[in-house]
Amino acid sequence: MMTVTQWIKNRYTYTEFDGRKIKNILHFSLIWNIFERACCQCNAQINQSHSIAENLQHESIPSLDKTWIYFKNRYVENASLTTTFNSFIFKQNNGKETVERILLSASPSKKEKIEALLRIIFRLRNNLMHGEKEPQIFYEQDKNFKHANTFLMDICNVRRDETCPDTSTNRRNTQ
Repeated sequence: MMTVTQWIKNRYTYTEFDGRKIKNILHFSLIWNIFERACCQCNAQINQSHSIAENLQHESIPSLDKTWIYFKNRYVENASLTTTFNSFIFKQNNGKETVERILLSASPSKKEKIEALLRIIFRLRNNLMHGEKEPQIFYEQDKNFKHANTFLMDICNVRRDETCPDTSTNRRNTQ
């Protein structure tokens, strides 16, 4: 039987594919699942970023500053947005302008930082999960997911509300 690594190597002709180099991407799906349950009532939508940020603005989030600096350095250079940010895929009405404004702000509030980071992480997730990322760039994306994972874990540690809507009458098929 073919392993996952072998299958990926064959599928994308990666002769040297190394799953250890994308461990943060692989962990992200599990962390996202916990985040979606803890913060989004099992139905995460990018527009929830504003209300989540509002709810968390007075909480201690240990990784906030480090995550903010990482993504700000990635997406802003010389007070302008980088080509990396400009090529970042946002769908219509997903708040790209909001993220741009916050990234370019000289002193964004804690709430604004949280909102911008959540919107960036939502887009990283969607770009990954919906096949919008080319597989050959996974290695260079792993660091983005390392920071996203740490930030989401910290948020989940603050938000222990793991209540999801009652799905007993409309169960999702998980088999």
